[in-house]
Parts: sequence; structure tokens; C-alpha cells
Amino acid sequence: MMLGGGDDKAKKKRKRGDDKRKDKRKREQVEDLRFGSIAGKTRTSVKRRERRKKHLEAKKKKHKKSEAEDLNFPGYEQVKFGDVVQAPPKLIALPKALKNVQDASRERLRLQAIEAYRNRKGWKSRPGLHLPSPLNMMPSL
Repeated sequence: MMLGGGDDKAKKKRKRGDDKRKDKRKREQVEDLRFGSIAGKTRTSVKRRERRKKHLEAKKKKHKKSEAEDLNFPGYEQVKFGDVVQAPPKLIALPKALKNVQDASRERLRLQAIEAYRNRKGWKSRPGLHLPSPLNMMPSL
């Protein structure tokens, strides 16, 4: 008799498990928030949202305008892949002109002052190779 009682309990457990699987879940009614009225919301939140939308739209317009302006400058050409085009001329670095042009005598005085300074300082303070001056190397005839 004990065996029969044990089988009944197992059958009941199985039956309960089957019932749970077969029962459908109760689900709440779904609310579609897209079409819901905004009456429940405060006026300040609505205004804030509208201001934010306007601000974002203004930002988008600003970006679109800048792109259009870049493409419509004079001399802009639409080049397709494979088209042969001519390159713009290269910019050449021109030597800078002296700010104050000196006459020959002043220029000679300036060069003499520079040479005297260099002779006083010697080769020690100058960068680069420390070679003796070429004037001292010349043999006297």
C-alpha cells in the first residue's frame, strides 16, 4: 500500500507542473506612450522639451550650412574619379628683403664690426667645427 501512495504524490506533482506550463501568463494592458496625451505632464517640462528640440534643430541647420558653404566657394570644381586635372601652381619661398637697406659704407662698417667681434670671441663660442681661421693658414710669400 505504501507504493500506491507514493505514486499518487508523484502524479500530483507532475500534474501541477503541467498545469503551470499550460497556464498563460497574465499580462498587463500595454500603453502606447506615443499617442498618449501630454495633459498629465507639467507645463514646464513641455516647454523645456520644446526649447531643447529647437536648440537641436538649430544645431543641425548650422552644421548643414557650413558644409554647403565649403562646397560653393568660387573656383570649386566637382572632379570625378579618373578625370585628368591640372595641379595648382607651387608656392615658391622668396627670400626676405632687408627691412632697412643700407648704403655700401654702412654695410662695410657693419661687416667690420661683426668680424672684430668674432675675432675677439674666437672660435670657442661659435657652433660647428672649431677650425683655425683661413687667414692664419695662408703662407706668407
